[in-house]
Amino acid sequence: MKMKATVPKVTLWTINSILALAGLVVMNIYVLRTCKQCVFFGHIQEVERIFTSGSMIWCMFIMSGCFVSFGTGLVVLLGEFRKFKNVSMSFFNQSSNFLILRASLLWTFLAAIVSAVGFFTWCQSFKVNSCFKNASQDWHAFTPKHSDCFGASAWQILLNVFLWGSFLLQSLSWFHYL
Repeated sequence: MKMKATVPKVTLWTINSILALAGLVVMNIYVLRTCKQCVFFGHIQEVERIFTSGSMIWCMFIMSGCFVSFGTGLVVLLGEFRKFKNVSMSFFNQSSNFLILRASLLWTFLAAIVSAVGFFTWCQSFKVNSCFKNASQDWHAFTPKHSDCFGASAWQILLNVFLWGSFLLQSLSWFHYL
């Protein structure tokens, strides 16, 4: 028996697409602001003023999770709107819909996990200050130069909220399919 959704599918996927797009924008601004260094899984030595960034692959994986979630939202919305317009999408059937949703759900979940664990790892590397109260640090004196991580915790929290929100909305849509 199909579970009746309390919120229309179009609303769920519209909000999901907005969250995923916002996550993409935040991640791009965040990477550019930290001089193209990935802070996730990074390590900071405050006394020596050395910042070792995490692998850029982690940031790209998180960005791809946002992109996949956004793309899935667009595909599902296009599939919903084709019911109201005479749009031919013969390649788009129920089984491919289910497969796309499962892949997107898994990818978004993994991106959210990587983002949360990467943020936690970076915060744990602080010994003198806290990652939430790093305004007193002179980031321009750190090696490498221009690694501006001021406010990085706010960007990371915002990104985590967007990713987990997107995952939650996709999960609600998943239960709508079952």
